[in-house]
Amino acid sequence: MSAGENGQDEQVGRAPAVLRPLAPARSVERPPVRRRTDDEIEAWSGAVKAAEVDDPSEDIVPAKSGEMPFLDHLEELRWTIIRTLLGLVVAMALSSGVARYVIDGVLLAPTRWVEPNIRVQNLNPGGQFWMWMEVVIILGLILSLPNTLYQIWRFISPGLHQHERKHAGTVIGLTVGCFLLGLVFGYYGILPFTMRFFASFNAGIDGSTMIENNFDVNQYMSTVLMMLLGAGVIFELPVLTLLLAQLGVVKPALMRKYRRHAVIVIFLIAAIVTPTPDPAGQIAMAVPLLGLYEVSIGIAAWVARGKAKKAAAEAAAEAAESPEPAV
Repeated sequence: MSAGENGQDEQVGRAPAVLRPLAPARSVERPPVRRRTDDEIEAWSGAVKAAEVDDPSEDIVPAKSGEMPFLDHLEELRWTIIRTLLGLVVAMALSSGVARYVIDGVLLAPTRWVEPNIRVQNLNPGGQFWMWMEVVIILGLILSLPNTLYQIWRFISPGLHQHERKHAGTVIGLTVGCFLLGLVFGYYGILPFTMRFFASFNAGIDGSTMIENNFDVNQYMSTVLMMLLGAGVIFELPVLTLLLAQLGVVKPALMRKYRRHAVIVIFLIAAIVTPTPDPAGQIAMAVPLLGLYEVSIGIAAWVARGKAKKAAAEAAAEAAESPEPAV
């Protein structure tokens, strides 16, 4: 038998390798799964956040609710000025229709209160026109005063507290009322003494009987309007005291302490404002100012009592919230 045949017989008698039975697979034991604790999870999360790249947008702090950026403040201020000027223009348009009656029936009426009557005349080509414009502007300012005060309050109200906002109507009404009261007092209390003094000055020792008093209408009108406006501003003393008392600048005890000094200052103001040298005119001017000063003391005391009550209420609320000390 040849060698090739013997090799073939050996291959036939041996099973192929692929047909041999496989050895059983070894089982791999896995360790039990351990659940992470909350502390480990929190530490892992902090490490991941620290490794993240910072976002530049996160550095931008959003504005608080209710706050207005600076440019928005400027825009609101611009519209406040525009609304105020529009109110003034409308008031001047209304005043132009009644300016003639105001000039003839109100502003020139004091010239007929004295004997002999004061004569006014125009010495400039455009004198009556500029006098009419002056009256229209002053009347427009007076008529638009409520709108002006409202626009100012509307601009500053977002920065006020709730208890300050609820008194805004009272402050605006008090401001307008005191100003109008000052106009009335100036018209009926100051102008008669002033016109009487100026009209009869030529009969005094310092005047001359050879000079006829014919007043320039522009000078006369400017004098009358400035005196009326000055009286209106002086009568704003209670409003000014109210604001200063709210800020803590003025206190009733301080005003009572310097009452005697205030009396002297008031009589000096009355002597300057009232041109007549007789004491009756100065007293007539000083008495209302003294009354305004006393009213201002009362307003300052009222504000002080309100602050004291508020402070007591806040102290009681804090005492109620704080825990009682252990015995």
